[in-house]
Order: sequence, then structure tokens, then C-alpha cells
Amino acid sequence: MQRRHKRLIVISALVIAVAALLWYQSRPKPVAVTVAPVERARVEATVANTRAGTVETCQRARLAPALGGQVARLLVKKGDTVDKGQALMEFWNDDLAAHLRLAESGARAAQKGWFGQLAVHGNSRRLAGKGTGGDIGAA
Repeated sequence: MQRRHKRLIVISALVIAVAALLWYQSRPKPVAVTVAPVERARVEATVANTRAGTVETCQRARLAPALGGQVARLLVKKGDTVDKGQALMEFWNDDLAAHLRLAESGARAAQKGWFGQLAVHGNSRRLAGKGTGGDIGAA
């Protein structure tokens, strides 16, 4: 029985040694520092650092566009500096652009038609005033 206890103790010691070795190998590496001797000198500036770590912005923008849609292009990348009013992305809008072009061409056609009617009406009044247009436009 003593032999069995000795074997158990040896195996337990080996397991503990392997576990300690694995822990030692996997621990975080120490931070490299530069050591300098202490000297007397004049204080040029003071800096108060209350926290160490990553600096993040205090302001976050929550994008909530009025219209939903598929993003066609991202105009900025993560970490870019942006200006107020700068476009950040473009939505797919080919259908809306086609509707806009159609509406603009319709507006131009209607405007030409309206001005054309004014021109005809103005000419008929002028001719009526001269007495050459018969009773067209005469009131």
C-alpha cells in the first residue's frame, strides 16, 4: 500500500508541476518600461492623468435617416474625422432619381406650354387691337 501512495504522490506532483508550468507560460507579458535616474530640474508643465487606457469620443452620433433604404456607398471609414454637415453615406436611389427627372421634365414641358399659351394670347390681343385679328381675343 505504501508503494501505491508513493505512486499517487509522484503523479500528483507531476500534474501540479505541469499545471504550474502551463500557468507560468500563459501569464501576460510584463510591460516594458524605461528606467531613468532621478535628477533635479525645473518643472516645465504638469499633466493630470486620472485614467490610463483608450481614449474614446464623448459624443456619439445615432444615425436615424428619415427614409429607410439600402446603403449604396459609405463615404467615410471608421476613425475618420468628419465635419458638420458632411455626407457619411449614400442610399440607393436610382428609382427616386428617375422620378425626379420625370417630374422635372414634366415641369419644364408644363412651363413651356404655359408660356406658349401666354405668347399666343398676347399676340391675339395685339392683333385684335390693330383690328386685323377679327374677333379673336376681343373682349
